Amino acid sequence: MRSILPQWTTDKKIPLWRNLTVAYCFLGALTMIWLPRQVAGDILSRMTFGAVVGGATLCGFWCFAMLWVDRTRLPAPLRMSRILWVITFLAGVGMSILGVQTMIVYFQ
Repeated sequence: MRSILPQWTTDKKIPLWRNLTVAYCFLGALTMIWLPRQVAGDILSRMTFGAVVGGATLCGFWCFAMLWVDRTRLPAPLRMSRILWVITFLAGVGMSILGVQTMIVYFQ
């Protein structure tokens, strides 16, 4: 958050963001575990959905976010080299495509 919106993450607000993140993950996990089987299926199918969405798909999008932050927020001496940039871009494309393909197969 600090690299994208520095005014939102002053040193005083970091504990707030940390607590909000932990609460979000905790409540999300409890919701997935406590939902009735009739509503959300068995526990394996619940975890599979999270793995499909949060796995390759979002990791691919994360690669693109790293490329954007690298070019817009970092000073020139700290930026990725051209070869690292290309490798990260290719990884983002590959992971995004494989993640979307997996979601299509999962929802069929």
